[in-house]
Amino acid sequence: MHLCSATHDTREGGPGLDPRIVRFLKSQDHCRVATIDSFGFPHCVPVGFWFSGSLVYIPTNSMSVKARNLRREDKCCVIVDAYEKGKGRGVMLQGSGKLATGKQFLHARSLVERSTGWKLKRWRVGPPGKERVDTIIVFKPAKTVAIGLQTDTA
Repeated sequence: MHLCSATHDTREGGPGLDPRIVRFLKSQDHCRVATIDSFGFPHCVPVGFWFSGSLVYIPTNSMSVKARNLRREDKCCVIVDAYEKGKGRGVMLQGSGKLATGKQFLHARSLVERSTGWKLKRWRVGPPGKERVDTIIVFKPAKTVAIGLQTDTA
């Protein structure tokens, strides 16, 4: 069995995501997202996500710490990993996150709900009194690092 341990640069002009990474991301629905707080420290939290094409969609509340951090600094990191029988595999995605609001939010929410079956109106994700999903982070990876993903020639 061969393992993928690779770095991919997906910025403008770079290659797209490796098919092994795409398959892995589509097989998962929980990740951790790290944003940068106002003091320059990482803020990392577990979240649900949906991957489509080349974008990661993360439902949240506009008053959550991660949303407030992204309004100030759009650079962030998404970590998706899985451990089974003592073996780990995962992907780190570095890039930028934008908050979908207004019509963009309604479109993104509809897309995520249709594709996942999630009922985002029922989710409680934000601080007390502001728990409802009212924005979706649309994350675009610029760089990926994968480890433990099987190659097609395994």
